[in-house]
Amino acid sequence: MMDDEPTTESHCAVVCTITDDNYAAFAAAMLASLYHNNPNIAVAANVVARELSGENKRKLAATAERFGRAIRFHEVGSEFGTRFDRAWTHSYIPVDAFYKFFLAEILSNEKRVLYLDSDVMARASLGSLFEIGLGSSLLGAVQTYDEPEWGLTLIERFGLPDSHRYFNSGVMLLELDRWRKECIGKKLVECAVTRETHDEVAFNVVFAGRCKLLHPKYNVDPHLVWVGDKLYLPGHYQYPIEAYREAAADPVLVHFAGPSKPWQYNSIHAYKKEFYRYLAMTPFVASAPVDRNLRNIILRPAYQANFALWRRRAVRKMKEYRARTNPRQ
Repeated sequence: MMDDEPTTESHCAVVCTITDDNYAAFAAAMLASLYHNNPNIAVAANVVARELSGENKRKLAATAERFGRAIRFHEVGSEFGTRFDRAWTHSYIPVDAFYKFFLAEILSNEKRVLYLDSDVMARASLGSLFEIGLGSSLLGAVQTYDEPEWGLTLIERFGLPDSHRYFNSGVMLLELDRWRKECIGKKLVECAVTRETHDEVAFNVVFAGRCKLLHPKYNVDPHLVWVGDKLYLPGHYQYPIEAYREAAADPVLVHFAGPSKPWQYNSIHAYKKEFYRYLAMTPFVASAPVDRNLRNIILRPAYQANFALWRRRAVRKMKEYRARTNPRQ
């Protein structure tokens, strides 16, 4: 089914994000974008964090108050992080990412939640997303848009079925009531630790065959912004190429995934200025860019040139992959 059919049951628009003191400003910008573009939706925002400073809590709360909203804070104990000594982390995938596994327990009174990474930005109303029915699935997410070899390698490495479409864990609709009944959090922890991998792979392993793939406009990552439909491979993606063209032209949710973030001085993301527009709606307005210094000012042309080379390389790799897998194409 290509179209996301709305559920017949009315759901509360409950949103959750995970942050820390380093990302609090960007979580505030995400929330400001969400509130600004959903003025007629009662969004109940939840912020999950470990040892978030009182000052940052006040600034996040002030962001919500500006729009006549309120935030619920949930503090995670240090014991959560100690479970993942053998799991895989990265400079932009910290141990905090694993807190997603425990959302059914942390948000114990919620049946359903829209999870958003703090480096996501809303550009339009999410009314239709909140109301999407998941049927028998326990999770709704967007298939990762990347060089196909990357996703296919992960599928082979972790023993996923060939029919699986690897999805991104930065934007997810979660059926928490059913998670509790099936002890999903425990299964996610076990997968991440025993396979020594990161949170996204664990989600793909545990939810293989139980994830509803959402329209790509709900999680537009840098590849789709920068390269457009040039990485599209028929048969590899769940949605037709027109859906990706629509998503690239007018994203509903932009995801600043990967190491290049809009709050970095040398970032050349197409939605960088829009991000700053929402950051200006928060008390963190002076928080970015975080690395504007003489060195980066001098190196900026080199970063831009490197990006241009990366984009050409990605498109070339896609053409080579098509030629290998379908010589007639």
